[in-house]
Amino acid sequence: MNFDTLIEITEYIKTQNSVFYLEDLQKYLRKKGCRASKDDLKECLYSFDSVFPLVNGGFISRAAVFTNKYFSFQPSKEEVEKGSFVIGHRCMPFVNSEVPPDSIVVTNDGKVLDSHPQTYSLNLAFDVFALYGEGYVIPYVFNDKANDKIKIASINKVPPRYIDLTSWPLDALCPDGKFNYGDRVLCRVMDWGRGVVEMTVLRGPKSLYEISEEDCERDQWFIDFEEAMLANFDKNGPGESIEQQLAFLFLENNHLMTKNCGSVEEFLMHTKKLSFKPYGVESRIWRSDEEIPFVGKWTEETAFEKIYTKVTTILSANILDFYLTDAIYDEIVNNKPVDYSAILKKMIPADLNISAPEQKIVLLHFKKRHDILISKYNEYEDYPLADLRHRIMILFSKASSLLTSIALKCNNLEKFPQQELTILFQLFVHISHIIDEFANECLKDKIPVDDIYLSLEGMEETFEEVSYVLHEAMRRYKKNPTNQ
Repeated sequence: MNFDTLIEITEYIKTQNSVFYLEDLQKYLRKKGCRASKDDLKECLYSFDSVFPLVNGGFISRAAVFTNKYFSFQPSKEEVEKGSFVIGHRCMPFVNSEVPPDSIVVTNDGKVLDSHPQTYSLNLAFDVFALYGEGYVIPYVFNDKANDKIKIASINKVPPRYIDLTSWPLDALCPDGKFNYGDRVLCRVMDWGRGVVEMTVLRGPKSLYEISEEDCERDQWFIDFEEAMLANFDKNGPGESIEQQLAFLFLENNHLMTKNCGSVEEFLMHTKKLSFKPYGVESRIWRSDEEIPFVGKWTEETAFEKIYTKVTTILSANILDFYLTDAIYDEIVNNKPVDYSAILKKMIPADLNISAPEQKIVLLHFKKRHDILISKYNEYEDYPLADLRHRIMILFSKASSLLTSIALKCNNLEKFPQQELTILFQLFVHISHIIDEFANECLKDKIPVDDIYLSLEGMEETFEEVSYVLHEAMRRYKKNPTNQ
């Protein structure tokens, strides 16, 4: 599928406010001068985080699910004292996740509110970005456009006590007076694609002894939210992120998107049943008294397929080009002849048995693709990426080989160390995403080489740690497959 078609599909999804089918999307694309088969469109839509597949063969976009639906949050005491609020994670999962929180457009009574920098304690910053999950909170906080003083690299030495964050004035939400501590901000997404959110004020109780009908409804909301979240764990598991956990939750429980709602932030401050739990190198919302397993009720029948389906991405065009470009660099810079059989051996895990006729076809494809890539190869542009690409390729080969061995040789994945299995899977997925970045010609000159080098060092160390544990688990499994 070409780049123009992908752009048109993305635009269609951003503005599609009702259930649609593959035929609808094909008709739209034809009007735009683009064509794609139903199989290609289906595969594409399943890869989009902004689309939910439905049981009847239809699809519904996040724009359709969340536009004009209510959610709310209660600003902290520090925010009220400073007269401004930070958005952080508070619009999750209702807004377009591609719009960062500091770029959300806030409106009130039809007018766009101007944002401004405001200084807050680092503790508050981490609290209001917590739902992005461990490993992502710090980048979101320190990459806020209002923070032009403190660099991420400096926080390992002496973490700052305060930080500037993009903020909006609280009093601007109150045409009739001043925003008070205990008041709430009621939100609605008006334009999902652009990240436009209407915000108004809901006045809090006048005294501690006043309990309104709205307060009772909100208390029930917290009860309903907890029940729905617990049920969601068994059905959808930990998902790809906390954001995805919440997206599935609200999709399947639209009664929670009501005016008198609470917020996820408040819920997690008071519940004892749920909390942030480590999930590999990330975190999720989960049962407080339980570690998150890689294999659960949501994967009992498909744990093998989950790994195997992901591993088959090693046959994708992006990964093939990645390996071939590494060989082309050696060919041109180091005068090393291309050995297609050696590339095949590096790229395809040994446990994936490919017949001789299949190998012949693959090798012919390698040759054709090599001729295309070398005709437009620029060694001067590629030089800064070559070493990084080679190290990524080595780690990717190791991770895909180990994942393939586990998927093909071990059918009792619940017997394996769950955290290490989760970490290996996450590493593989993350490396695959990096390889996709290399494949995007539009972003090639913007690849954050230094950041990826730093991340890669951590991934290499982590892989060595988890691979030792998993190899030991495989050794025990081979001795006694039924009872490790």
